[in-house]
Amino acid sequence: MQLRRLPLRLPVALLGLSLGLAATPAAAQSVSIHGKGLTLREVTDRLSSQSGYPFYVNGDEKLGDQKHDVDWKALSLSRALTECGNLYRCDFYSIDTRGINVIPRQAEAAVRETTLGPYRLRVSPIVPTSEDPGVMHLTMILSAKDDEEVESLASLEGDIKVKDNFGRDLLPPTERFVLGLPQIRVRLTEYWLRLALTPADSRSVRVRSVTGTLLRYRSVKLLRFEFPLNDPAKPAQGHVQVQNGVEFRIDRAAQAGRLMNVTTSYQWSKSKTVVGRGLSRSPEPYLVDDLGKVYRDTDPRRSTIGDGNGNLITEQVLGFGPVAGKPVKLVYEVFLKEDPAPAYPFRLENIPLPTAMRAVKKPPFYEKEGATMVLKALGQEGNPLEGEMALALSRKQGAGWSGWHWFDRVTEPDGSLKVANLRPGVYRLRLQFRPDPSASPARLAEGPPAEMTLTVGKEVILPPLRFEGVKQGL
Repeated sequence: MQLRRLPLRLPVALLGLSLGLAATPAAAQSVSIHGKGLTLREVTDRLSSQSGYPFYVNGDEKLGDQKHDVDWKALSLSRALTECGNLYRCDFYSIDTRGINVIPRQAEAAVRETTLGPYRLRVSPIVPTSEDPGVMHLTMILSAKDDEEVESLASLEGDIKVKDNFGRDLLPPTERFVLGLPQIRVRLTEYWLRLALTPADSRSVRVRSVTGTLLRYRSVKLLRFEFPLNDPAKPAQGHVQVQNGVEFRIDRAAQAGRLMNVTTSYQWSKSKTVVGRGLSRSPEPYLVDDLGKVYRDTDPRRSTIGDGNGNLITEQVLGFGPVAGKPVKLVYEVFLKEDPAPAYPFRLENIPLPTAMRAVKKPPFYEKEGATMVLKALGQEGNPLEGEMALALSRKQGAGWSGWHWFDRVTEPDGSLKVANLRPGVYRLRLQFRPDPSASPARLAEGPPAEMTLTVGKEVILPPLRFEGVKQGL
């Protein structure tokens, strides 16, 4: 489904109070909604008013017109979106930091997944890149139950390896590979991490394994910096707040009619990891008025300079409005993350590579909807062998035999290999197996029968083929 592109700057819609909005929320990442028979559009209007993010309901009218009873009290925004998605069968998806698209829920396309403590790691289907022929993208999605849990993620680090069906590296060789977290949250409870894979040749047909380690911060603190805007005793301009060595200040605050313009700055030592809460990992504030409405500048101007000690000072110029009531406060919410450490090793296996990247030649003696031959390659100890099988077929012709016709195929992870669409008849078979295209052929301990008869509509399953000296697959 085509997602609607959000405009560069969108003031938050001024939504009516007839929907029963809660009083001023404790935080813009916390929402409360109660009502009978609320449509999805009504719910997203309330979410917008309480979070400051524009919501765009995409798809047919039936999606936005669904009605359900809602009773949410002080849920985090991430939890509220999860509850809403389950109730209305929809999904929340951000293409940038300027708003949230609402689309019909799609069937999940993950091909492999695993659980790592409180996290879920899944891999979506690998796709070829349009801009770089021969390169494929493997997208790994890390998710948790809420945004605070997912923010305890540090990175995927260390000995990350992606191997193809021959055990060859699909990632560029490197001594140390760190896959950091992206700057934008596509979903509040997820991070998408993309790897560029480069197969050596068309014989790479699947990813045999993806291995690595997930790092987790041992300490994650949610820090809240609240600056009053309507207290004569505490002028906003020049107001500084410091928590845990993280400093935010208001450099300028001025109201012009229904617009509120604010200039802020923040800094912390380079040894600290601080990220914003919400769609952007860069800290971005929200404004609350005396009606309980929340406003955001979803495209602030930002500049960064050094302080001479290797630390950075960031200045933001923001505009909020039109503001319905009187501005009450400006709030920053950030996560302070400390002490990353290896937490969960992981391994994902048998992920198909796109068939569009390779051309499979027809076997000799091809006949559409013909006979099928099934082989299985095993090691001496009965372990399945994944690798390249070179096969040669000779077909009986009258009192003699045809010449030998060679072709290549790649076995499955369980060692099996199916050759379909063969002309019926009596055949002889020769073969060679290599666990790696550069390796010498393995010695065949137990071979195929001297002759075999193939008939249409019946799979001919040959006795297991056992090869000596191949340990792969155990």
